[in-house]
Amino acid sequence: AHQPNKNWIPRGTAAKSNGDLRGAFRQLLSQAQGKQKFEIILGDDKGNTIRKFKLFDRAGNPKSLLVDMDADESKRIPTLQANQLTREANCFFMVEEMEAWFFSQPEVLEAYYGKDLKLGKRGKGDASKIPSPSDELATLTFKTKKGKYHKVQHACDLLPKLSLAKLQKDFKDVADLVKLLV
Repeated sequence: AHQPNKNWIPRGTAAKSNGDLRGAFRQLLSQAQGKQKFEIILGDDKGNTIRKFKLFDRAGNPKSLLVDMDADESKRIPTLQANQLTREANCFFMVEEMEAWFFSQPEVLEAYYGKDLKLGKRGKGDASKIPSPSDELATLTFKTKKGKYHKVQHACDLLPKLSLAKLQKDFKDVADLVKLLV
């Protein structure tokens, strides 16, 4: 049987009841002009994603892993060590959380949530420095017409609207991941 090339494993749920997260990531990454084929495997949570990555890695299939760091940049090496991930070149982080990507492009958030969204200082500055971006986004969106931020449903809508080129500029791990894919 043909084994597909598993080039990328992000954290996230495979369930589609709230949206197609796999499809949203594929749309975002399709902005890269490479011819490299990749398969997106969702792991439901960070621990399960890392277990799947290690399982596939022993079989020689995946080339990279993308997960939330769930901490600031200073925790990169300890996070890798704690999860027994020794090949940093194959592990990419969505900064603290994927939601930092959304904060890095406030115009996308404003267009999606409408005039009720008041980003204030969160619409400016280094998005990688926001502690717990998902909690911050939930707080800021609570009174919008779309309602409180939903980690899957709203992310499925927001991811394809992001500029991959801008993410590459703002986040080194995104740039490194795209280099691997193109």
